[in-house]
Amino acid sequence: ALFDELQQRRQLEPTIITYNALISACEKGGHWEKALALFDELQQRRQLEPTIITYNALISACEKGGHWEKALALFDELQ
Repeated sequence: ALFDELQQRRQLEPTIITYNALISACEKGGHWEKALALFDELQQRRQLEPTIITYNALISACEKGGHWEKALALFDELQ
C-alpha cells in the first residue's frame, strides 16, 4: 500500500533493487501471488530488467506457496 501510494505521488521511482526487495519480502511473508504481480509489473517497465536475484526470490515464493510448476517455468526462463 505504501509503495503504491508513493508511486502515485511520483515520490518513488522504483529500481530493480526496489522490486527485488518487495518480491523478497513477499516471499518471506508467504505472499506468492503478490510476488508474481510485482514481477508482472516489473516486466511491463521496459527500462528495468529482472536479475538473478529477482528470479531467485520469485522462484522461492512460488515454491513456498506450493506452486512448483510455476517455479520450474520461471527457472526455465533463466536458461
